[in-house]
This record gives sequence, C-alpha cells and structure tokens, in this order.
Amino acid sequence: MNVAGDWYNELGSHMRMTTDPLGGIIGTYVSATGHSAGPYALVGRYETTTRPGYGTVLGWTVAWHNDRSDAESVTSWNGMYLDDGGDERIYATWLLTTVATETNAWECTTVGQDTFTRQVPELDQAALHIRLGTLSEPADHPADTTAMPTR
Repeated sequence: MNVAGDWYNELGSHMRMTTDPLGGIIGTYVSATGHSAGPYALVGRYETTTRPGYGTVLGWTVAWHNDRSDAESVTSWNGMYLDDGGDERIYATWLLTTVATETNAWECTTVGQDTFTRQVPELDQAALHIRLGTLSEPADHPADTTAMPTR
C-alpha cells in the first residue's frame, strides 16, 4: 500500500499526498474547476489492513483558504485505495460544506464522488464528464466564493 504521491481526478484536479508510518496524510490539492487559486493544504488519515484483497481506507480534508483566496468552505473525502496489479485507484465520496445562514443551513452541503488515478486525464475526457453529467460541477469545491451550492 502506498497512497503517497500524485493523484488526479476525472476533471484534472491534482492532489499530492505524503504519508507517515502512523497513518497520517499531509499534502496539497489544486482544483481544476471553479475559482480556486493555487494549491490548498490537505490533511488526513489512512488505515491499512492485513487481509489479502482488501483496500486501504483513507480520508482527507481541504479547507478552501490559502494566501490567495478564501471560499469559506471545506471539502472532505472518504474512500478506499485499491491496487489491482499496478492499476491504482482511489474511489472517494466527498462532502462540500459552505458557510450559510441558519435559515439556509439545510442546503449548505453538496455530495459527490471522485475517482483518482496516477494519470493526468485528457482535457477532452474531463469536459466529456461535465457535459454528460457523469460528474456534477463544481465537483470538489465551490464554483464561486459568494454563492451557495445549488440543487
């Protein structure tokens, strides 16, 4: 098991993770969608198993705040790393939560899924996912720092 390194989702977002032997994950996330600016810090955990054929569970969080922008939101991913003979993948479900008033708190969280691989996706493949609706935009972070997610 080695989740450390570079990962890309279907839309071309880039994640770089470093792991420690105690289950810690740190790294950076650069989103390919929305109005994000530059890399954002990520932090998470992983848990390995000794059972053959089972994946490694992991989770990480990105607060969409850095020295260039503040989207007032946080995304957390939970999923599983699988390595099928060199075909490495991370399948993850994400929750994006943005700030909201108490009246609008019910609509402040959006749910979606990502598949991460070691390969950078072709630009036309990322556009196809959006066009066919197989992924929802903004996919992994707010598309606008002032707007609430829509349903």
